[in-house]
Amino acid sequence: MRTLLLTSLLLIFGEAQAVSTDEIMAECWRDRGHPEMSQCVLDRAQASRAELEATEREIREKLVTISRDTAYPSGYVVRVRNYLNRSDGAYRQYRSAACALHYAFASIGNGPDDAKAACESALDDQRVKELREAGWWILKQ
Repeated sequence: MRTLLLTSLLLIFGEAQAVSTDEIMAECWRDRGHPEMSQCVLDRAQASRAELEATEREIREKLVTISRDTAYPSGYVVRVRNYLNRSDGAYRQYRSAACALHYAFASIGNGPDDAKAACESALDDQRVKELREAGWWILKQ
């Protein structure tokens, strides 16, 4: 059931549409009360996270596939995988710190968790776009 919900949300929100935290909050507020808005933001964040994880998994699977191809220089896939791992780790640290800041700013009001989740969704969407642009040729393999 949860997988079906996340898949549906991915279809609704589209593939990695990079939007801002404010745009996510505004979209989720439209015609909703606070509890429904909070759920919308949470659902959006979960869908964005699922899309990010799927993109990372797809790139890693493609790297395994091309590692079997002798046309690529020795060590190429290892080097790319190492940079990908470092980049993923740095991204997660950045997302944590950046969205903690959103939480802190919003903590004076009544929606810091919503602000943090919207921030995570926006950043995850941007990360998916970045990964797809950087690894476009790997993803088309």
